[in-house]
Amino acid sequence: MKLLTHNMLTSHVRGLKPGGGFPLQIQASEVRVRPVPFNADFVARLVPRLHWAALLQAAESVKLPPEPSPGYEEDEAFLRRLHHLLLEVEVLEGVLQCPDSGRRFPISRGVPNMLLSEEET
Repeated sequence: MKLLTHNMLTSHVRGLKPGGGFPLQIQASEVRVRPVPFNADFVARLVPRLHWAALLQAAESVKLPPEPSPGYEEDEAFLRRLHHLLLEVEVLEGVLQCPDSGRRFPISRGVPNMLLSEEET
């Protein structure tokens, strides 16, 4: 699971407040870095769509500013760091945990299992 995917996932356990279940907390037991060709335009177009606070929480070890600075589209160093984080870092094994319900979703071979039981829907 790439961190770009994590930035879009939310828990849909019944009974959560609107906007609840986000961001899911990552507990990674295996992480891989796989090089992906850099495309500055693509990464710059992603920035307005990202939940920045969730991304920061997911990437505590990667140094990013508290929010994108004006003119980030022209800041290649920033775009390369963001590219690395979103597209090259993959969580292969671990767990995603809902911050509101505590429900844990396993990640196996890079695929998060977000299926709910009948009583959770």
